[in-house]
Amino acid sequence: MRDPETTHKIMSAIHSKDTRPELALRRALWRRGLRYRVAMKTLPGKPDIVFTKAKIVVFCDGDYWHGHNWALRGIPSLEEELAGYSEYWQKKIRRNMERDKKNTAKLESDGWLVLRFWESEIKKNQEKCVEEILLYYNKRKERSVVMPQIDTYRTNVIRKREEIAKLTGELAKEQAKIPPLQSKINFAKDAIGRTKIASTVKTKLGEIARAEKSIADTNKNCSEIQKKIAQKEKELSAAEKTLRQEEDRVNKKKADEEKRRARESSAQMAAMEQTIREHELTQSQMQADIELLKAIPEKITILFMASNPSDTSRLCLDEEVRGIQEKIRLSDFRDSIVFESRWAVRSSDILQAINETNPTIIHFSGHGASNGDIVLQNPDGSAKLVTKDAMATAISTMSDSVRLVVFNACFSDEQAKSVVEHIDAAIGMNDSIPDDTACVFAAQLYSSIGFGYSVDKAFRQAIAELMLEGISGESIPQLFTKDGVDPDSMVLVAPNTLS
Repeated sequence: MRDPETTHKIMSAIHSKDTRPELALRRALWRRGLRYRVAMKTLPGKPDIVFTKAKIVVFCDGDYWHGHNWALRGIPSLEEELAGYSEYWQKKIRRNMERDKKNTAKLESDGWLVLRFWESEIKKNQEKCVEEILLYYNKRKERSVVMPQIDTYRTNVIRKREEIAKLTGELAKEQAKIPPLQSKINFAKDAIGRTKIASTVKTKLGEIARAEKSIADTNKNCSEIQKKIAQKEKELSAAEKTLRQEEDRVNKKKADEEKRRARESSAQMAAMEQTIREHELTQSQMQADIELLKAIPEKITILFMASNPSDTSRLCLDEEVRGIQEKIRLSDFRDSIVFESRWAVRSSDILQAINETNPTIIHFSGHGASNGDIVLQNPDGSAKLVTKDAMATAISTMSDSVRLVVFNACFSDEQAKSVVEHIDAAIGMNDSIPDDTACVFAAQLYSSIGFGYSVDKAFRQAIAELMLEGISGESIPQLFTKDGVDPDSMVLVAPNTLS
């Protein structure tokens, strides 16, 4: 038995790479114009030759170390060859074969095409090995060098089927050997039955024994081939399953991509439609603004009507007028405002004053009754109540020109609510309003209008002025508008150039 040191020296002299057959194959591939990498440690099994772009790996397997030596020696099967080896070498060779299977399966699952050649095969027909490598390399090159994963799986399935077909053919050849051998046995038995010569009987018995041994060996070979076929069929089933899964994944990816493109297209169309709508809305708003500016008169008239009957408490109406006129004079668009005033107003004066002045704003200043009526004067100077219905009717006759009515009198919010059925906006008081509150509120309201602000902003600035002055009653004035009218876009005064 060989000692361990001798075994170590022998094993150290054996190359795991750059063997003679491997070098010969590499040189032949290089001459054919193929470029490759060798012994890539990052891949399972460290393939001897690697075509990275085409994703092809080539193994040059030693016949002895990878379980093929029995075929070279003419031994019927691997099992019979291993039977003559020690337990150590039997285990080592089986481990090598098992590792080869695992590495091949791992590489194929990662999309690599695995080609394995026996060293004896390379020595015997090197050109055939080169042509086979070139065939697969060119197929992949035609498919833009790097084939999609699914093509790799399809190729693997085809290879498995071809291997099964090849093994099936080998099985048929082996099985075809048995009938002639069986006939030979039968012929020998018949010959024994017809002769009594001992030497002839002995010869025929020898022929029978040899034929029976051949049949046994052939059956053993058939059994080995059938095992290989079963293994390949198992591998084929796994490869077909992998292919189906990859096809499902690719189809799902395509469907998802189509859905994504459809969503993107829909989103783009929606964004485009939204942009168009916004553009149309902007154009519409611009046109509306232009029309609104066109509709603003060169001058507007404020008709101030005041009444303080002799049988009512005295109001500071003159102070209110002075404050309004002063604020208008200080505004930017003072030249666009005409201020008209009527005093000691009677009910019969209302329509006359409206017809005379054709006002844009009507301002009532005086007393108001708790039931919402406005207090005007009789000819004798005494108080006369005018109902909200009467006032609304009077205002409605001039609704085309009148845009805003201000009831700067106590309890006049009901009057304001009533008249907005006929005009755009009205301001009324929801409680009794002190003189100073009424004066400051009115002055600031017309100041803001004179600066070109909207009715809504002017109203809010008037409320703010009360709070800044520390005058109570900021919650008393109320702004009302007709349905569909936006007080924030309701501008009554603009410079002459916009008229």
